[in-house]
Amino acid sequence: MQETLRKCIPRSELEWRLLRARAAYWAWQFASKVVMGVIYLSIIAEGFRTLVPVLNRRLSRLPMLGWMDDYEGTYQLDMASIMALFMLIAVYGLWSKVLKLWLFEKIGIDNRLRKQGNADTFVLVFGAIVLVSDALLFYVAVTEISWGGSSFSFTALFATAAYVSVLVFTIYVSINLHEKIELIEREPLNEKKF
Repeated sequence: MQETLRKCIPRSELEWRLLRARAAYWAWQFASKVVMGVIYLSIIAEGFRTLVPVLNRRLSRLPMLGWMDDYEGTYQLDMASIMALFMLIAVYGLWSKVLKLWLFEKIGIDNRLRKQGNADTFVLVFGAIVLVSDALLFYVAVTEISWGGSSFSFTALFATAAYVSVLVFTIYVSINLHEKIELIEREPLNEKKF
């Protein structure tokens, strides 16, 4: 047991830097996903409820999910909450790939975009669709919650732009933290051990 623990303790400066980089990456992943998860399960789910009223249906009313009525934490879950959770997964999954394509493979809106393979084109197109849909859901939810469903609100539009900016920023920071880990892993192991 002690031998296994000794192997886990970093012995060089490079291993310590790698440990710190991984800790920063996973701390950021956890914190950003928790905060954005709360936003998705409240605001984006409300946007789904407003735009698609059938998603208001509680999960406990569906076949084989009646047991959810017995627990305080699950009886209020509805299909909009599940859709919001999948929207969170889609946005983070697609936009991390979109940003990697744009930042590291130098894809711009020119000839290089037309030369992409089917997988890259899929990621770019559906990434844009998912982000626009997410922004629309946020806008609809904010106008419905705050202004009773008015058709246009400059404040809600500003809040939506801020939300999308923060969302893309959290993904960008995740990519940079992961890239830092990869750079440290590629460094040669010629350092002295402690």
